[in-house]
Amino acid sequence: MRTPVGLRVRAYERAGRALQGFFSAWTSAFCARCVEVTRLAHPRLPAADVEVLEGVFAGCCQAGVADGYWIPGLGDEGRFPPEVVEALERARRHLCARRPVPPRFRVRERRTGRVATGVGCAYLSPNGCVLGPWRAPLCFGFLCSGPARALAEALGLPEPAGDTDDFAGARGVFAAVVFGDPQEAEGAVSGLEQRLQGWHAALERRFGTGEGLYRWWRAGESRGS
Repeated sequence: MRTPVGLRVRAYERAGRALQGFFSAWTSAFCARCVEVTRLAHPRLPAADVEVLEGVFAGCCQAGVADGYWIPGLGDEGRFPPEVVEALERARRHLCARRPVPPRFRVRERRTGRVATGVGCAYLSPNGCVLGPWRAPLCFGFLCSGPARALAEALGLPEPAGDTDDFAGARGVFAAVVFGDPQEAEGAVSGLEQRLQGWHAALERRFGTGEGLYRWWRAGESRGS
């Protein structure tokens, strides 16, 4: 028996809201300082040390990322069924009736003087993503190495080698939501919610807020530089 699309969409929203809430609390301070975090996280790369000349630096939120209705790492088998894509697009239209024009930005590498132009995600606004819980799996699973390593060290988790596309096991959760049966999806989402709630409580006890976590990471980066 096929799982109704409505059940999958509700489970997707639950997983998205759990991740959105965690990111809002603990990584937004990093995202608000994207240029600085990128420079500190990649000290040897000239392309990571830039001055923004025009627009909003897109960082991780590059053009097309939010259109990725697929599970990273699964190839063609990870592509969402058309009926799920259609349902998620309808949900997005409640938040954003028309697809925005992807914003362009221009930067200059401080070390080389090279000027480069880029295009950000269509849903990236000056205040962050407008999609709320309806972002793509890669949007939710991806963290650049700065906040990814800060969270891993603060929570006693294995340190990622660099950027990660599977934060908090997002790949497996969304795979269960989109392709699994109702029980599998419920278990995956409930596990994610409990995991993030536990991490939130631990971080709150130690740092108070996301700004506190950022200042702690920033101090460590300064000592290491």
